[in-house]
Amino acid sequence: MAERASAQPTQGWEVTQDIDAPIWRVYEAISHLERLTEFFPDVVRVQPLADGNTLLYIDPGNNGLCEWVCQLLERSPNKRIVWEAYFKELVQTGEVCLQAFHPRITRITVTICHMAPDESPLRQSWRKVTRTDFQTTLKRGLEKFRETLETETSHTRSESTEG
Repeated sequence: MAERASAQPTQGWEVTQDIDAPIWRVYEAISHLERLTEFFPDVVRVQPLADGNTLLYIDPGNNGLCEWVCQLLERSPNKRIVWEAYFKELVQTGEVCLQAFHPRITRITVTICHMAPDESPLRQSWRKVTRTDFQTTLKRGLEKFRETLETETSHTRSESTEG
């Protein structure tokens, strides 16, 4: 795994989305990494590992398949998830924060930062990924997450009013 001390921030992104679903339902959905394939088209497969980490197979479309080892560092139910992910010497740190505005409205904020040693060829290639490209991918993924979760939540609401 990459050493944090030698890694310098390359780029960072933050995206926020309001979702018409209770905070517990949003947390439940976002905390299951295997669901990432539903929302982010670049995530083609998710594989839990015996050591408790997760292997994410990501295909950004231009560099071939990348295998990221993801380690969840913190899970605070209905509040926050923090992770680190590693691909060669590239490190991604991330955080999902949840805030309830109403029993039915949850704000989700995702913050991601990529880091790599200064001399790393990966650092140079990640600089070529424009802020807009990754920001757009992240935003579209969260929009898909919102749409899916709101649909699931509305089905649950209608079933409970019928029964």
